[in-house]
Amino acid sequence: MSPIFAALAVAIPSAGLGYLVARPWPHRDPGAPQVTQEVVAGTVRKYPRLRALIRSRLDPTLDTGLLLTAALAGVVLSLSAVGLLIRMIRSNSGLVSYDASIARWGSQLADATSTHALKVISVLGGYQFCIGSLTFSEVSQSVGFGSP
Repeated sequence: MSPIFAALAVAIPSAGLGYLVARPWPHRDPGAPQVTQEVVAGTVRKYPRLRALIRSRLDPTLDTGLLLTAALAGVVLSLSAVGLLIRMIRSNSGLVSYDASIARWGSQLADATSTHALKVISVLGGYQFCIGSLTFSEVSQSVGFGSP
């Protein structure tokens, strides 16, 4: 079996199962906490420093501060993840063993079709295609092809 078909054989049923599970709740987040506003307010009152932090960060005049804090947290988490991956690569531990086994599996099952499909995917993610498609999109929007 080709690696492309194996990936599709896993991805398509997984997506279908996710759709079937989420379909009954189109506008509901099952991960959202189910608490009332009074419970949250009572909890925040117990912790004055947390209350001050939330109040300062949710002030409409300080939205920029909230966005900058979130961006900084995102950068720190991203750099931590990259550092963790580099450490795994250098110490030959963690996800590296899975990567090697998946590479061996893929090389054993590779055929002309799967190799061609992966090359096409690589080209679509390359900078030449991205710059070309973005340029085309911008020019078509400027000329008016994409206006509603």
